[in-house]
Amino acid sequence: MPTFSLLQISLDQMIGRDSFLETAEGTETVAKADLVQHHRDLFGIVVSRLPHGDAVRMKAALDARGFPVEIVDDAELPPLPADFQVQRVEVADEWLRFTDSMGRVTSRALADLVFLSGGYLMRTRVKPGNVLNPNRGRQRGYGEDGVERIYREEPEKEFRIEFFFWTTPQRMKLSLIATNAIFVNGRHIQLHKEEDIATTVAEIRAVLPVERTNTGIRSSEILYPSLHAYDEEIRWHFHRIAKGG
Repeated sequence: MPTFSLLQISLDQMIGRDSFLETAEGTETVAKADLVQHHRDLFGIVVSRLPHGDAVRMKAALDARGFPVEIVDDAELPPLPADFQVQRVEVADEWLRFTDSMGRVTSRALADLVFLSGGYLMRTRVKPGNVLNPNRGRQRGYGEDGVERIYREEPEKEFRIEFFFWTTPQRMKLSLIATNAIFVNGRHIQLHKEEDIATTVAEIRAVLPVERTNTGIRSSEILYPSLHAYDEEIRWHFHRIAKGG
């Protein structure tokens, strides 16, 4: 059975959380609790994998609240390609030259570049740690003195720049967190150096028209609440590009 997504008409649209949660009333497949996360991640694609009836009901509810959306068959929304991570990029004439952590260089023609994305986002990092539970002793899964190895999910801020091409590899990524660095046109970039990041974004943004960039490239004030929100906006842009918009 085909499923459907609701897409914003414009990324400038806004709707309050309480009003947004009310739109689940009368639907069979969307719980209000799920809409809390959908509202947090609202960057182009409102909600996906809806039966057509629920999509129509939610669209009517959103339209009535001044938040117009369109219904799109999920089969028409492009999946994002897997990323290929690099550490350096240089813009030289009509070429982009990428270098990975092993020193391998890949050159790509600017003419093959279709989209630029980037910006600050919050992602989840799994961090190991130890918990002392002396009452457990040396039972299975515990070390000396009852020390257990556990893993916690913690939020982590990231800045990234991504280049999307027509040909393989289609997605080249530079990822910057607090413990590493990236290099753009020979400049050493670290996460705490916001001025350097702003200068870098301005240089990179100039290689494509603004309509071929995401919000995070256009404005350094944007902080995507999750990787999902960041990716969903890219898919929203790709759908519009495919439609000629």
